[in-house]
Amino acid sequence: NTGVTSAQEAYFAFALGLLLSFNSGYTNGLCLSGLLSEGGSDKQAVSGYTGTITNSGLAYANGDVNLFGFEISLILSFIGGATIAGWMNPKDIANKLVPSYGPTFLMGSLFMIAASVAAEVHPDGRALYHFAAMANGVQNGMTSMYSAYLIRTTNVTGSSTDIGLI
Repeated sequence: NTGVTSAQEAYFAFALGLLLSFNSGYTNGLCLSGLLSEGGSDKQAVSGYTGTITNSGLAYANGDVNLFGFEISLILSFIGGATIAGWMNPKDIANKLVPSYGPTFLMGSLFMIAASVAAEVHPDGRALYHFAAMANGVQNGMTSMYSAYLIRTTNVTGSSTDIGLI
């Protein structure tokens, strides 16, 4: 059986999609604001990768190996999160809520908790950005699989998510 089976499920999926999009934007805003790093020194996107890809290219062109490595590692963290979503749901069914989605969202939540702990324990480190990027990758992977790859809850990340889900 494929497809949404009831209006209640459709409303639930719609509301969850809105909530997940808000979550992604909120997380991205926190990471971009500098509020999570010591003295606001690091400001980094974790759910939209157009700027990250551009910054990595500029860093490479300017010979800034450290920044280039950091930007690329964030992209790979996001793809890694989407890969985890794909591994945990190898046979996705479009428009159908399946039991394996719960543990997958739990995994994404654990990555977000790890990002919070990393921000508190090591505020001048960058691990929090990697964990937040992985959480967004898991989230985007799940919503992509549910919606037959039509809906993304993060910004301009379709290609990165698809690479992770392959």
